[in-house]
Amino acid sequence: MGLIAYRLAMILSVLRLDPKGAMPASLTCSDTDFGFALDMVDALIDHTVEIFEELPAVEESVEIEELLPLELTFLNALPDEFDNKTFINKASELYISRTTAYRYVKQFVKLKKVTKIKHNQYEKCKI
Repeated sequence: MGLIAYRLAMILSVLRLDPKGAMPASLTCSDTDFGFALDMVDALIDHTVEIFEELPAVEESVEIEELLPLELTFLNALPDEFDNKTFINKASELYISRTTAYRYVKQFVKLKKVTKIKHNQYEKCKI
């Protein structure tokens, strides 16, 4: 808060300069400008708090289920049933690294877009 108030006070001090006069070598901020700047910053903080308090609450357990375009392309490219080798090959065709492909499939399972049937066997969920 101090740095913001200081900068605002200096802006106010510059605005009080004579528009026809030259810029002084050093600029001193008056107590009035600094006090006004502190009051402005306090008011802005109070308004910000009020706005945040009015925002709807978001549960921490809520997850965004939207997929990135590349993730969606990868998911759509997979057959209804697939294994590790299949999704690695599809990922390679889309220039997706092996590590990223595993991460995507893990995310698909977590988001219930894909079901892990057993070790190395997956199935797309029916919509």
